[in-house]
Amino acid sequence: MVHVDKREVFSDHLDTHQLERSVIIQDVEDLIKRHVSKRAAQQPEEYDYLKFNTFESIETELKKIAAEHPDMARVESLGTTYENRDVYMLRLSHNITREPTKPIVLIDTVS
Repeated sequence: MVHVDKREVFSDHLDTHQLERSVIIQDVEDLIKRHVSKRAAQQPEEYDYLKFNTFESIETELKKIAAEHPDMARVESLGTTYENRDVYMLRLSHNITREPTKPIVLIDTVS
């Protein structure tokens, strides 16, 4: 992607080095906005673990799990991001009310 302000400089650079180019998507920003609007309108009832999820949907899912299993799950904040959003963890334990005495395990996965 090339910002509109840099398009001419970028094109000149490609021409100088005799590189071919083609535009696949004219306005990526517009495409993203339309996609986000469409997804927001759909609001799936079930969380999809096989796709990219927004921060808000992840937060909602973690809180839902904790609410459905209050005897063994609790959402806690580890701190905040640069954007001042909570960094959540889902604590799972056979006795969730007791403070942990064993090391905590972090499981993070990307498929």
